[in-house]
Amino acid sequence: MIQLTPIENDDKKMFHQIALNKTTKNSQCLTCQRDKKICNICELGNRGRMLGMETYVFKRYDLYLKNKKNLECIEQEDSLDDKNKSIIQEAYKSSVLFDEAKQKILANMPRAIKGKCPFCMISEPNTFEHYLPESKYPEYIIFTPNIVPCCSQCNTNKGDTFSINGKRQFIHFYFDDIPDKQFL
Repeated sequence: MIQLTPIENDDKKMFHQIALNKTTKNSQCLTCQRDKKICNICELGNRGRMLGMETYVFKRYDLYLKNKKNLECIEQEDSLDDKNKSIIQEAYKSSVLFDEAKQKILANMPRAIKGKCPFCMISEPNTFEHYLPESKYPEYIIFTPNIVPCCSQCNTNKGDTFSINGKRQFIHFYFDDIPDKQFL
């Protein structure tokens, strides 16, 4: 196993820019006759909803970084409703800005393991693992320190688990100290 280095990325700025890039595509906005300046605060549209989440999400980003060595201390919160969760999930799947961040994450892998999953060191990293699971911590879906490249099998094996009874079960390749001794 080899330590990974998180990419240098302003995740708050990226979140904000992704929000501003939201268009007025949903049905509420198509029928809205108001000045489009209201889109930044309108809770009917995805742009306004995502911008409205910033204070909460940014506070959670700060909490993650403050506890990066003790992520099991971060309590799960149900502060985002299903609509807000789906907006962030959609940004993960279809945002050009976040796709660029994922490419930087892959390019930033150490030469010794480029093309290998850091969990198993066998398969190719063809997906990204959310260290704190997206189903339980949706605020971290597009937070790059929470995204680790891995193979689909390891992603499936980890699933939504990262701690059991308050004890972490998996190494965080960015923040945990990884011994440089060979075990096998």
